Amino acid sequence: MQGKGLITIVAIVLGLICLNELLPTWYTSKIESQIEAAKGNEKEIKRIKEDTLNLGYTKLYYSKAKDKEMKLGLDLKGGINVLLEINQRDLVNDLTNYSTNPVLIEALNKTDEAQKNSTKSYIDNFFEQFDAVNKAKGTNLKLADPELFGNTNLSEIKYNTTDEQVKSIIKRRIDLSVGTAFEVIRTRIDKLGAIQPNVQRVPGTARISVEMPGMKDIDKVKKMLQTSAKLQFWEVQQIPEIAPYFQTLTTMVAAKGDSMGVAKNVNFMNLLQLDKLRTNGVANVKLSDTAAVNKILNSKVGQALRPANIKYTQFMWGYKPEATSLMIWYCMQSEVTSTKKLR
Repeated sequence: MQGKGLITIVAIVLGLICLNELLPTWYTSKIESQIEAAKGNEKEIKRIKEDTLNLGYTKLYYSKAKDKEMKLGLDLKGGINVLLEINQRDLVNDLTNYSTNPVLIEALNKTDEAQKNSTKSYIDNFFEQFDAVNKAKGTNLKLADPELFGNTNLSEIKYNTTDEQVKSIIKRRIDLSVGTAFEVIRTRIDKLGAIQPNVQRVPGTARISVEMPGMKDIDKVKKMLQTSAKLQFWEVQQIPEIAPYFQTLTTMVAAKGDSMGVAKNVNFMNLLQLDKLRTNGVANVKLSDTAAVNKILNSKVGQALRPANIKYTQFMWGYKPEATSLMIWYCMQSEVTSTKKLR
């Protein structure tokens, strides 16, 4: 009898532990269902997110429960599964500086056909097809030829570099390019806010497998992943140039906050936390305060108050919060006010 009682107690304890572990997942699901139902009503969504579940021995907040919920995979939660493939023909063309050499073009065309029924990598097939075409035409072209890989794009390849050495260099360059694409894709997926995405390279290929549990917006994901990367350089304006405008906005919010989308008691200057500024930005703003800052800046009153030196300035947020959970706010001169933007 004592043994049965002990088993019962252990079962009850284990059951309570399981319920406690599952509680955040249940609560998160409940709140997100309510948020979905209130879609479009920002005030109601804010109220739902701030709601708490009081269990007596503990309180659950949505943000806290979200951190502790069980991370479900595609099989349980659904989501998006994508297999991306880097166009290696484009990579080869880039490495040859887009050569129009007929042997190269024919080898590339034959490689495209061979890939349809081959398990080998694209670059291995390319080298095989190049050797075959080169031999059939009797051209005796070396891979280090200036019309092929011996160009300014590949300074490590000299006129006397052997074909085997060139092949090794090209394979390494291809692998680096795929690795760069992988990092870009992983960064973009992190920006999408997917919960525990699984991004990995498929060994021996130029393919990247992406799993995003819980993601439903296919069009948004496609647009994010297919957008071409573009590097831009901007001249950054400093706080002394912007500070007078911030002071004016602070005064105006106290007088006309309602017409700027925020309460009159909001202190705009306090939101910017200038005392914590350690970068080229013009402010450090809590993630929760970014919406209020955007409303003030983009309001008709805020736009009308802009002085001439920042009339066309673009304010941009940093990519993600710093370790202190603050978003850096940058002030970029536009092309209208500056010719120093480079592409």
